[in-house]
Amino acid sequence: MEIFDYKRDDAGDLVIENGDFVKTESTEQHQKCLILACKGEYKEHPTIGVGLINYILTDGSKTAFKSAVTKEFERDGMKILAFDLQDWDNLKMQAEYR
Repeated sequence: MEIFDYKRDDAGDLVIENGDFVKTESTEQHQKCLILACKGEYKEHPTIGVGLINYILTDGSKTAFKSAVTKEFERDGMKILAFDLQDWDNLKMQAEYR
């Protein structure tokens, strides 16, 4: 299933072309937001987010991280098809909306 949203650049800013917001397929963008966001960052939904930085800074368990990602993705309507985390600099994952 394809999900569309407003496109963001690498800094998280909305992309504007010819005076209009750009729409794009946004599954990967949503995944990035869920992984990076810490709980409490979304005012409307304070329990959403994995908080990758917390796992990295506390030398957190990769198993706990994978579990948190799985929970957040499933809550958002995604299914994880592949997940490989050798180290914190090398996360490979494939997930899609149902």
